[in-house]
Amino acid sequence: MPVRRLHKKPAVIVVDSTDNTTYYLQPQDEEKPAKLSKRQLQEEKERQARITRYLKQRAQDDPEFEEEMKARKARREAAQAKLDSLLAIDYSLDNLQWGPQPLEWVDEKIKESKKELSKTLRVSSDRAIPKDVKMEVTNNDMFFYFDIEDGKPQPLRFHAQYYADDPLQIESVRFVVNGFGYDFTPVNLPKTGKHGSRFYWETLDEELTAADKDLVYALSHATWARVVFIGARGFSHVKKFTEDQIKDFYAVYALYLKMGGKF
Repeated sequence: MPVRRLHKKPAVIVVDSTDNTTYYLQPQDEEKPAKLSKRQLQEEKERQARITRYLKQRAQDDPEFEEEMKARKARREAAQAKLDSLLAIDYSLDNLQWGPQPLEWVDEKIKESKKELSKTLRVSSDRAIPKDVKMEVTNNDMFFYFDIEDGKPQPLRFHAQYYADDPLQIESVRFVVNGFGYDFTPVNLPKTGKHGSRFYWETLDEELTAADKDLVYALSHATWARVVFIGARGFSHVKKFTEDQIKDFYAVYALYLKMGGKF
């Protein structure tokens, strides 16, 4: 069924070629286009003249009337400008974003000082690393760190330690940050070993490159995040990051940039 028109049809704009006067006539039936006669044009011209005389007389009788008319005109022009700006927006689906979006790399300026960022880190002449972590195979931990040579930061690294009573044979890692997935495939196979007769350990220690920039930014700016270690035998190990771990991701990342580190 056709959609019935509910809004008012626009007025017909007519310009008198004799004196370039513009008239606004009532809309006609679209199926029967208006054919304006000289008599109709003359009547409209007289009507417009009466309106003009009325407005002039009103302005003479009431000094505030002219100011009010100017104010109304200004409001109409402002409303029209607002409407034009809205109509100029590209509303195609390709340019609309619905709901939350995954975090992506942003070239941001780090506001904190080196001293502030170092409060939760151990920063020496050769390494910057979170204060509460240890690179021991008996720990289950994940963090960023970087080495320092001659005062300059070396590539940012991701260190992950898995320690449990069942081996995983880690092949890949998937991070879920604020509900969005980020895949990470280690360049090197993890170092593995056995601790005593029961426990197994696997260590990943990977350099982070430009291909990992979105992941680095997401982990360091996350509201919540977890990691999934995907094993070769079809088993996975899931671990949620704590608030302190996320803060450590940011502190190391920010200090790395503050010291001139790049990807």
